Amino acid sequence: MNGIYPLQDKVKIIVFTNCKKESEKYLKLFTLMLKESIKEVRNSDSQKRIITDKFEILFITGNNSSRGHRAHYVMNLTQDKEFDNYVAKPIERFELLEFDPKWSELL
Repeated sequence: MNGIYPLQDKVKIIVFTNCKKESEKYLKLFTLMLKESIKEVRNSDSQKRIITDKFEILFITGNNSSRGHRAHYVMNLTQDKEFDNYVAKPIERFELLEFDPKWSELL
């Protein structure tokens, strides 16, 4: 605990895509980019996720519910303005990262 905020183990990122095929494509791209630091890749019909020592990246198709998923950052690749305005918003408070010395260079 750092003051009143808990220390954050990982930065959580949600990537919204249009379809499963796009999710698969971006999962492969991110896997290649983060190859050296990946601890685990989950690639099933129900879940596409990359876990590294610093990040947890979840890939969700835009038509699936993101309910219950918290994230510090959201990447909306759907190009749907209404979806972006109402759904694709981070719901984790940045203060949790802001006061954690581990993430000071990120913010």
